[in-house]
Amino acid sequence: RGKQMRAARTHIGPQCLRGSEASRAKKLIEDMKRDLGLEIERIRSAARAAEDKYIVDDLLSREVFWTVPEHKGPIAVACRPPTPNTRAKLAGTQEWCVLCTQLSMDRLASFIRLAQSWGGPVSAAFYASSLEAAAAEAEMLAEACAGLATSTGARVTACVLPPTAGEKFYPVNKLRNLALLQARSEFPAASHVFLVDVDFVVSDTGLFRNPQAPIAPHDVLVVPAFETVSADIKLAGLSRNDMVELLGAGAARGFHVSYFPRGHGPTDFDRWAAAEEPYGVKHAEFFEPYVIAPVDSVPMYDERFTGYGMNKIVHVDCLARVPGARLVVLDKHFVVTEDHPRS
Repeated sequence: RGKQMRAARTHIGPQCLRGSEASRAKKLIEDMKRDLGLEIERIRSAARAAEDKYIVDDLLSREVFWTVPEHKGPIAVACRPPTPNTRAKLAGTQEWCVLCTQLSMDRLASFIRLAQSWGGPVSAAFYASSLEAAAAEAEMLAEACAGLATSTGARVTACVLPPTAGEKFYPVNKLRNLALLQARSEFPAASHVFLVDVDFVVSDTGLFRNPQAPIAPHDVLVVPAFETVSADIKLAGLSRNDMVELLGAGAARGFHVSYFPRGHGPTDFDRWAAAEEPYGVKHAEFFEPYVIAPVDSVPMYDERFTGYGMNKIVHVDCLARVPGARLVVLDKHFVVTEDHPRS
């Protein structure tokens, strides 16, 4: 392009042409400049994309995603051992998978609902409303955990993280790391963790008791996530057939598909509604499903992500990069929540 423009200036200059020929030559030069500008911008965009990919790959290869972070500040543990009656119930239960979640204290009712629907062991990290209130809230949490252990026959452990000075946003990934570390220490026999947000309810399909075996060693099980359109629909006790009917009637839909379809789109909700067995899916950019994953393969969360939005995407990307990892969508199980305003 550059040579053509120089040739045009040299051999087709205004001094050589008159009238319409000069206009055509001028237009030719302008078109060449425009095309050259577009080509330069394309090259720059490709270079920026390559640089971005290098930065992301470099970040994902660092130990920050695979090592235990250093936590500073007081942590009040609100964990009670099972009562004698609960301990007897646990004797024949294999704690193969621990549900891990995080929340602020205003979501305590949602936490109780989630733990009851799961029916298995739970590890949770709570964000205290203030440093002064942390001790009292820890006591409230301890009572809630004890009640859940009695009602579900499963162990429920939790910790409370007080706010630190200068903390502007909800430390979502710090809390997720606390729940994950607690699961590893309190449930050493568990082979898997269920990573899910607190506003959901687990379907009435026995996910903890019947995970749809067999599970390959590196399988990452995608638990389809749905939201109901109306708050009048009772979430507890929904079966797979119930959800298929709600989807068909337009009363439910895939989670966040209305404004961020890339987040859960690869789950392929239409395929799930017709599926008769689990099916594999490919990882895609911005995919952020709720998953059951081998505890040894789960990296730590990047604690630089705070507040709301995009904080699970990088973590799922890490999971998908584990050698031998395979994303498998469960066809009989799901989680569901009510449609609610964006945080």
